[in-house]
Amino acid sequence: MEAVIFIGHGNRSPKGSLEFVKFIKKAMRGIIVPIKEYCFYERAEPTLPEAFENCIKRGATSIHILPVLLLPGKQTTEEIPSEIMRLQEKFPGVQVKWGSPIGADPVMANIINKRLADAAFEGKMEDAILLLSHGSHDPVAYSEFKKMAQVVSGQMDVRVETGFLVTDPLFMDVTNKLLNEGYSKVYIVPYFLFAGSFLQELKEVSEVNDHLILCDEIGYDESLRNLLTNRVESARREHVLS
Repeated sequence: MEAVIFIGHGNRSPKGSLEFVKFIKKAMRGIIVPIKEYCFYERAEPTLPEAFENCIKRGATSIHILPVLLLPGKQTTEEIPSEIMRLQEKFPGVQVKWGSPIGADPVMANIINKRLADAAFEGKMEDAILLLSHGSHDPVAYSEFKKMAQVVSGQMDVRVETGFLVTDPLFMDVTNKLLNEGYSKVYIVPYFLFAGSFLQELKEVSEVNDHLILCDEIGYDESLRNLLTNRVESARREHVLS
């Protein structure tokens, strides 16, 4: 019997975890798979082993594990796969397939366009866009984020840069560089499903600088739910999650 597990990152804020649960429960209603579970990579429950064992108890013989994560990172290339290997050793009779993060999907570019439109972005050549992520030392994550910026830039024919909260290039360094180059405004798009306290910090920064326009975070957009549904259906047809 088939099963699918959606794995979210987990959040320091209980509100962030609740937002994920609310979103993923809606997404699961539209997915025609006999067994559906969700879990968190860290900071919240249920954990991946708990969700996995729940699937086994419910009769699963094949489990697709689909990360609801915007970008790759150490957790998707090392830590979660290692956990999956341990679970496979514990349950050798169960077929397990591990999907990839969402990455630079065109659907994500469309969501970014929505957030920019909500902030009254008009696509003027004198304005620039900054996609803001938490930051990672993983080169794959950095490369995928740059691809996302390139997709948006190609769609809108404007300058799009990337910046980070905790790793280089820091977002304030990038915004200052853009303004020094002569751009009138920099529209900052927080590339988070749930920004939490980061969003308040960003608001405080933008409120004291008229040249910085803070957009809403990516969030759990309706089109993201459709994207997950399509990925699961594709996996069922091809017997592999992409």
